[in-house]
Amino acid sequence: MQSKEDMSYGKPVLIVSETCPPCQKAKKIIKKLQTEGYDVKIEDISLHPDIKRVPTLKVGSKRVKGLLTETQYKKLLKDWKMEPL
Repeated sequence: MQSKEDMSYGKPVLIVSETCPPCQKAKKIIKKLQTEGYDVKIEDISLHPDIKRVPTLKVGSKRVKGLLTETQYKKLLKDWKMEPL
């Protein structure tokens, strides 16, 4: 059986904590991007014991830590070849 990490490999995942104010802002931005067609998952940090700082946007082994603006998230996803559907 695949681990949660294996299932998310290749798709962007925003890793957050419910008690983290910047995470809540990041979730709001990513949810907006999801409505625009970006295929980004949102998962709790408890599913990612290797992650120590949130919010973190992860695709495979690539990681970007900290809160970004909507424009920065879009640019990053495009740079990672993750265009909207």
